[in-house]
Amino acid sequence: MVSTKRCVAVLLAITLLSSITTPTATTIVLAEGSSSTLSVDESAYIGRALVLQNMLRNALALNISAGLKSDIEGLLAINVSTLSTNELAKYIANASLALARVENEVRSRWNLELGNLYAERLRNAIEARARAMERHYGIQFDDALRNISRVRDLNELNRILKDVEKGVEKARLGKFTEGIFKYSGKLINTSIEEPGSKRAVNAYEELSKIEEILKSRVSERLGELNVSDEVLGNISEAIEHISIAKELIAGILGNASSYPPERAREMVRGTLNKSLEKLCTHINESIEELKLEVSELISKALEANATEVASRLKEIKDGLSAMSSTLQRVSISGIQLNEINNVIAELARIRAQIKIFEADLKRQVGNLPVRAVDNAFNITFNKAVENLNETKSMLEFINNTYKNISCTGMHPTSPVCKYLEKFPDLLKNANSTLHKADEMLNNAKSMYDSGMKVDALITVNKANAMIMGVKAMLQPIYRLLKSGAQIGPGKH
Repeated sequence: MVSTKRCVAVLLAITLLSSITTPTATTIVLAEGSSSTLSVDESAYIGRALVLQNMLRNALALNISAGLKSDIEGLLAINVSTLSTNELAKYIANASLALARVENEVRSRWNLELGNLYAERLRNAIEARARAMERHYGIQFDDALRNISRVRDLNELNRILKDVEKGVEKARLGKFTEGIFKYSGKLINTSIEEPGSKRAVNAYEELSKIEEILKSRVSERLGELNVSDEVLGNISEAIEHISIAKELIAGILGNASSYPPERAREMVRGTLNKSLEKLCTHINESIEELKLEVSELISKALEANATEVASRLKEIKDGLSAMSSTLQRVSISGIQLNEINNVIAELARIRAQIKIFEADLKRQVGNLPVRAVDNAFNITFNKAVENLNETKSMLEFINNTYKNISCTGMHPTSPVCKYLEKFPDLLKNANSTLHKADEMLNNAKSMYDSGMKVDALITVNKANAMIMGVKAMLQPIYRLLKSGAQIGPGKH
């Protein structure tokens, strides 16, 4: 710790030196002028020289360099009363310059002392803040604080401070997201206990408000502050958690009128299971579509000899495969009501991760050579249009054929009959997806024509993946119907 008395002494020295008007201009004139042009008498010069000598003598007590001390001692050894007027003028000039050097050195050393004092106080402040945050959030800053007492460099101290702030930021966000999860779980439980009540409706509305705040205010503000991807990822996970909770509550509210009081809890559980199964299906479809996109882009990257891009795309594909495995392990069947929040948290994490992969995918496509993007777009667009037309034809054939199927009295039952009850919803969803993919292809063409080539390629790949997903779903049914297998008494 810098001595307070020492700082005060240096400060007083600077104050004293600052009060002196350094006679630079005057002394230069006096030194260079002849005795005939001097307007002051010899006694005035001697008086001034003696004042400067006294100031130089006091300056020796200050923390100045050895060279400057030697020069001052040389000036103090001169008997000014024996000097001529011209010699006095030169002496005054030299003494004034020496004092100016003293002032510069003292100011420099003061800044250093002040910096050391600031560094010491900053060290103490960082350590105090870190310890307080450790107690409040239950985290440890041992690595950041281990050598803080030995740090002398302010830049290093600031780096430690930033590490502490990042740790605090992460801990705060952890508590915040934990609170979000608990609160949404509480609102879901409210909806389960009172599925047809005003409280269940209010629960949905409250979640909608929180979701809006997170999407518009929090994420935007965090983006402005340029916080870490990890923090933004956690906020995204919180948003997905609320979105899923809303979907589940909406399902409960939508079926509330069909719950008889004596079976309400049992039927709510059935509704939740269906909602979660549907949610898992949609998430899995998103993962599979993204995997198809990535696979297509890997081949384009390899064709363009963009090996680094292909390597990163392979990592994304592996990450998506790992997410598929995780999703398969999420237990939905026979779920207990007290387990729902854990399942929501897992699904929210997966959905947030999908968005991170999508953003990374776009970055990697942007790294492809321009010619490769052009080539990939044209090839993929033509392939997507071809796949769309084929899938539409399959859908039309299935739609026209299955209406004539009769499974009454069939022994054995035709494989097609297993799908019959699901046909209306299946065909409706397939038609909706193909319509959306068609719109995406048109948008992709417009983006490409306007110069947004990377966005266009991403969009056309996504559209093609959606088309291929529908095609894969329809193909087994299409082949059964096309084969002319027995599908009813006397009917094909």
